[in-house]
Amino acid sequence: MVKVPEEAKAVFNKEAIIPLATVDKLGKPNVVMVAFWWWVDDEHVAVVENFLQKTHDNLASTKWGCMVAYDMSVHKSYQIKCKAEYLTSGPLFEEGRKRVEEFMKKNPIEMPGKAVWKLKVEELYFTAPGPNAGKRLA
Repeated sequence: MVKVPEEAKAVFNKEAIIPLATVDKLGKPNVVMVAFWWWVDDEHVAVVENFLQKTHDNLASTKWGCMVAYDMSVHKSYQIKCKAEYLTSGPLFEEGRKRVEEFMKKNPIEMPGKAVWKLKVEELYFTAPGPNAGKRLA
């Protein structure tokens, strides 16, 4: 069980939009930027699925996703590798729908909020440049 420390979560929290990388069964990579994401707890991240087509297919088939964030003000960066679970009902799904609806009240963009991917952090890495770059923390 990997618990993401507050210091690492703080780096992610400074980013409004985070890259989410996936890979298909043949090893072909895909990266998208996600704006509808949040920490569920110290072990999970939630991502709302709006228009994630390749990402959806990749997470559904391999169950693996990877996110990274970098805080230039403190020169710290962390990467998390996660196992994915697809949710179309329940509290996390409802939270995702609520976030999408609040966004649409302020922006003229239609978002479907089809589902939520619950990502369980399985690995944590320090990824800022320097001698500890790529060091696995958990």
